[in-house]
Amino acid sequence: MRILMLVPSFFPHIGGVEKHTLEISRNLIIQGHDIVIFTLKFDEKLANFEKFNKISIIRLLKKNYFKIWSQLLKYRSWIKNFDIIHCHDFPTFYWFIPLLIYNSNLYITFHGFEKYPIPKIYIFLRKIAEIVAKGNICVGKFITKYYKTKPTFITYGGMNIPKKYELFLPINITQKSALFIGRLETDTGILEYIKAIKILKYDYNVEITLEICGDGKLRNIIEKFSKKYDLKIKINGFINEINDFYNKSEIILCSGYLSILEALSKKKLVISIYQNQLKKDYLMLSPFKKFILIAKTPDEIASYIVKFPEMNEDINNKINNGYNFSLNNDWVNLVQLYMKLWKK
Repeated sequence: MRILMLVPSFFPHIGGVEKHTLEISRNLIIQGHDIVIFTLKFDEKLANFEKFNKISIIRLLKKNYFKIWSQLLKYRSWIKNFDIIHCHDFPTFYWFIPLLIYNSNLYITFHGFEKYPIPKIYIFLRKIAEIVAKGNICVGKFITKYYKTKPTFITYGGMNIPKKYELFLPINITQKSALFIGRLETDTGILEYIKAIKILKYDYNVEITLEICGDGKLRNIIEKFSKKYDLKIKINGFINEINDFYNKSEIILCSGYLSILEALSKKKLVISIYQNQLKKDYLMLSPFKKFILIAKTPDEIASYIVKFPEMNEDINNKINNGYNFSLNNDWVNLVQLYMKLWKK
């Protein structure tokens, strides 16, 4: 099949939606399909057209909808020839609206949420996209609750199954090393995680080394906080290959589905935090809740870590059960879900 995907940002930009789209595309190409990506040009240094891993990437100038429409309309005769049009997130659906008369075989994946509380306009815009699309995949059950979306399928992402030699089987969690994966923004919980590191040091005399694989607006704040309280925190920026960081970390601090799933596949203990009711439902309505520790406050995170020695058997059960769950949720399985969607 010839498949066109539209995604707000794509390789080499790093993020959950970007990784999801890239891995799905890679696996579809392995199966013999042709993949073209329309995305926005987030960096002027990037080429307007690029081939990466046999994926054709066409970058549009980052302008308003009218400019995007005018760019896309240049491809209207070409777009007629695609078997599948797949939008990732609702803004890309609105990119494609003028082209529906040329190809209406359109599907959509709804990823994440915009902000909390959710403005009603976003609920309305998503509902229109849902009605027009022939089917949809929701990344997380919480989307059905907050956006009233009727999903064709629900997923929690995918991961690459690690090789046996990459697995470090847990025996005892010793409270010494942790890894945070994600953007350095308020919605990822990074400030709560570093506050927990401070609480552990000053209230419980437990000092943890925290490696951060990510970047964002809060970087300077985190560095100043770390220096002020003499915490062992190192910010490494966004890292493409983080196996070495997994291997030397006992605890993974993350709250996004892809990061959680990947950590479970590495047989690691995950601690996730929520800051509002939506984020709580994001975690509690997912199958991950059985395999991870979920906290509301930095004090609760610190309390979990202090109690590790007496929780060791329960922790290992979570880790092993989470690993077994992850094996059925790799990218190959997710591609099968997409194929099932497109055949409906």
